[in-house]
Amino acid sequence: MKPAFVSKKGEFLDRIVDEEEEVRLLARDESMEVVKYEVREGADFTLDSAADWQDFEFVYLLEGRLRHLEEGSKSATMVLEEGDYIARRGVPRSSYFRAETDVVFLYASPKPSFHLIRAELKDLLELIEDVERREGRKGHSKRLERMAYEVGKRMGLSGKKLFDLSYAAFFHDLGKAKVPRQLLRKEGGLSDREWKTMKKHPIWGKELLEKNELLSRTGSIVKQTHERLDGKGYPEGLSDEEITLEAKIIAVVEAYDAMTEGRPYHLALSEEEAVEDLWRNTGSQFDEKVVEVFVKVLEESSSEEEEVIGGWQEDDLDRLRQREYLLELGEDILSQADLDELLGQIAQAIINSTTFNRAIISLYDKAVDPKDSGQSEAKVEKFSSAGLSQKAREKLELLQETDLEVNLEKFKEKFRISKSYYLPHEEKPASVRGRGQVKSELDPEGMEDWHPNDNLYIPLYKGQRIMGQISVDDPEDGKAPTTGRLRPLEGFANLAALAVDKARRALELDRQKRRAEAKRRKLEALHRLTQELSEASTEEEVCQIALETAQSLLEYKFCFFSILKEDQLVPLCTRPDEFSERAGCFELGEGLVERSFQRGETVWGDLEELADGSQFPEDWGSFISVAVGEMGTIQIIAEEEDGFDKEDVVMAELMAEHLKEELQRIRLEKELRDQAVKDPLTELFNRRYFNEIIEGEAERCRRYGHSLGFLMIDINHFKRVNDDYSHLTGDSVLKQMARLVERNVRGADKVVRYGGDEFLVVMPETGEGLGEVKERLERAIQKWNEESQLLAFPLTLAMGHARLRPDRDRDVEEVLGRADRRMYQDKKQKKGE
Repeated sequence: MKPAFVSKKGEFLDRIVDEEEEVRLLARDESMEVVKYEVREGADFTLDSAADWQDFEFVYLLEGRLRHLEEGSKSATMVLEEGDYIARRGVPRSSYFRAETDVVFLYASPKPSFHLIRAELKDLLELIEDVERREGRKGHSKRLERMAYEVGKRMGLSGKKLFDLSYAAFFHDLGKAKVPRQLLRKEGGLSDREWKTMKKHPIWGKELLEKNELLSRTGSIVKQTHERLDGKGYPEGLSDEEITLEAKIIAVVEAYDAMTEGRPYHLALSEEEAVEDLWRNTGSQFDEKVVEVFVKVLEESSSEEEEVIGGWQEDDLDRLRQREYLLELGEDILSQADLDELLGQIAQAIINSTTFNRAIISLYDKAVDPKDSGQSEAKVEKFSSAGLSQKAREKLELLQETDLEVNLEKFKEKFRISKSYYLPHEEKPASVRGRGQVKSELDPEGMEDWHPNDNLYIPLYKGQRIMGQISVDDPEDGKAPTTGRLRPLEGFANLAALAVDKARRALELDRQKRRAEAKRRKLEALHRLTQELSEASTEEEVCQIALETAQSLLEYKFCFFSILKEDQLVPLCTRPDEFSERAGCFELGEGLVERSFQRGETVWGDLEELADGSQFPEDWGSFISVAVGEMGTIQIIAEEEDGFDKEDVVMAELMAEHLKEELQRIRLEKELRDQAVKDPLTELFNRRYFNEIIEGEAERCRRYGHSLGFLMIDINHFKRVNDDYSHLTGDSVLKQMARLVERNVRGADKVVRYGGDEFLVVMPETGEGLGEVKERLERAIQKWNEESQLLAFPLTLAMGHARLRPDRDRDVEEVLGRADRRMYQDKKQKKGE
């Protein structure tokens, strides 16, 4: 299957064909177009002067012969053949060429140019030429396009927005094609009626442009180019935020060009006077930031002393390397999605296509403003290099493992040369000399004017901020950098920055997809947890299910659930089991428990940052402590520091909420069951429960040949307690007697409140031991009488017992009757005493 970034011979994005040439758009990115031209023999073509086209242009001749013609006479100066190429930027004069044979060449430029030659735009271009001719402003549209593009580029507009800005600036006066000719050339002011007509031209321009799909957004910008920040512009009276940045830029450059050009109704102003007027109207008519950037563009263009003609490098070897980079590596770099591979390619491309023998690329974890000073909060996130020795690579690898801060001292204005920063060793700030420097191994004697301790940084820009840097050194020729020599490297850095940002965004998108997938899995686990918890029947079962789910959600080292018992949080269950001894008890009021459980906060982080971290073993790194309602807490532990993030905390809280609801359910169900089978006053089994289980107990005894004992108990003189004291006192006595009986029978025995003050003890597999139980109870009531201050008279227990013998007795009621009769005999006897 063919990869998306590979195209086969004959494939293209778009094509234009006419009698003299065929033009194919092969590739386009936000900041680059690659076009293939097939020009017929005898046809001429022109590369514009700097006044009309300042950006970089590259032409590589694939087939045929192309003759360069001298300006004016257009006589032949030289012939270009297959393999020759042209690299231009800022050439002051136009360059003219004629095809001596059929010619095929590649054309590459960062500015959009393909659509300017489309047939459907020719009508619009003819209209603009007619407007300029009628106004006597030849070249006005191209000047505005060039100036607006430079301002937009410095203000960080994306490639798409620069594309729209370029066309909007070029076609900003298109609507004047509908304005009567006499109005365009009229000397003096316009009448109200004439001015009303003139104000319509931005709307007409939009209507003409939006018919072309390519220029639909361009038309919207054109419509706003005569609006003002104070709302006094036209055609809609928009203000400040309602006006696009592109329209604000065009408004400034249009005003400057009109003032310095001269018109029928005013004399041309000097550059200084025009700039003064722009500043004077800043805030009301013009955007201050746009004016500031535009003035800087003017200053740079007027102070530019170095003219770049020809290729990127000065000698043939460097030009060959440059050509290889453009034709072989350009598309690879832009299509490379793996960030590490991309950085390696960029570093290698630099040492292959420049005179520098070493290159180090540093990416920051956040973009920085070069206008800031000193140490920034940004850190170096990643390094890549080419041309380094083994020793230097090892040092770089060590640096990669540290939190190396980005020092902004290197980006001081005094070190700037073109768009780069050159730090001669004798001027280098002390803060830049230390950590993070990979020392050159060159001998200073072999250098011309470059010192081994010099530094040259080419920023990787993202808008107006720097997201990384390319550091180069050890030049073969030993020369210090110049503006002209740096431009190709800076152009390459712009391409590299675009590719890096693209790869980073792809990486972040992949991370987001992985996070989304992990989140989906976690939500599914939470859903399963809800179902599994709803099927659990005990608190221990609920907790084990929750802890197992937590392990898949949070990938912890150790986790335990502590439940509240009296004044302590006591571990109820742990996972994994081998760490159970490490889950200690916590007293209420102690540090983390006080915060997490008693205040209901979720506490998480690294244990070394926890003031009361002594509650945990030293080899634990990070934790989450979540309250489970008023029942207890979940403690989740990771060995490493920074083991949990905010999303983990949210998952832990959701899990704790599910756990709380299910524990409440189980406790409520137990309470309801207890209410059905237990006496609410004494908390003993009630008569209903006894009636439900007795036949089953009896049948079990018959099946296995065991006896079943019954002990009937009545409290003597209980009526006197209610009469002499109160029913509240009577209730207290009943509860105390219930506890007394429970403490003196076996755990397997069941104590039932049989009537008002009567108790029945059901005793499976009990033989002669019934008598021993009676004796224990007699001693227990005697001790209670001695210790209790509740009554002024002693209480006694009337007791009668009977056994169901499987070989004789078939009727439980009959056995109970025997026990009851014996109890009343005991009652009479004790009353008589």
